[in-house]
Amino acid sequence: MDKKRTIRLIAIRLLTPILMSLLMNIINAMIYQGVSFEIMLTVIVKKWPVMMILAIALSQFVVIPFANAAVKAIAKGKESKWINLINTVIVVLCMSALMTFAKQITMGVPIQQIPRVWIGRWPKNFMIAFVLQSFVVGPFVNSINARLMLHTDDQ
Repeated sequence: MDKKRTIRLIAIRLLTPILMSLLMNIINAMIYQGVSFEIMLTVIVKKWPVMMILAIALSQFVVIPFANAAVKAIAKGKESKWINLINTVIVVLCMSALMTFAKQITMGVPIQQIPRVWIGRWPKNFMIAFVLQSFVVGPFVNSINARLMLHTDDQ
């Protein structure tokens, strides 16, 4: 694998789940716990590292392979903006579902309450994650990726 491809894979495959897990943890804390320095510090220092590791693992080993296979079956070799949108929807749908479930487990929600809490929180998390991915994290990671590709082209 060449250097440019390695840099691109690191930028897209690691930076996206890292940023998404950070932003989703902060937004969920603001929605469900309020905003204070103590809450934000707890979210960033104690809760985010665990969720970041889960987000990276789930995205790399479960969601991205599944989304790629689904898009390949749908696209049949064609490339278009609709295919990219479908890929984004599949990734965000799966990641928001899995991360909402993982968050309930790491928060210590009793097993019998997880389905009720998950059903209540997952649609909100999907909507927030889709907007973040489409308008904040996705463009940010793409701009970093473009700069890295320009930098590696100059060398």
